[in-house]
Amino acid sequence: MLVVDDHADTRELYMQVLELSGYTAHGASDGSEAWERANAVLPDVIITDVGLPKMDGIELCARLRANAATARIPVIALTGFGEATVAERAAALGIVKILAKPCAPALLVAEVGAACSRLGGPTEED
Repeated sequence: MLVVDDHADTRELYMQVLELSGYTAHGASDGSEAWERANAVLPDVIITDVGLPKMDGIELCARLRANAATARIPVIALTGFGEATVAERAAALGIVKILAKPCAPALLVAEVGAACSRLGGPTEED
């Protein structure tokens, strides 16, 4: 899993919750770092905040979709802007789920599990 959030406390919390659920979690603090990390790690799922510095979550997703190596990685978007605000753009980019921030850790784990199931089952490795 790749968790992308510019707020270190939020990113670390979600990474810890995912790791306690059996997943390996990597982190990134902005869109540019997430782009590099996604290409290096090729995670099973990317969880990204929409409002990020350097490159927002929507642009990150657009770049992921345009790259053959990352095009099929499911993306879950977290937003404090309100789900309706990003829903149209997110749907066009194939974002599998939009979750409002703050997101309950149990809900995030459930959505990650659902995204993994759509891929053929959770790997609990990335």
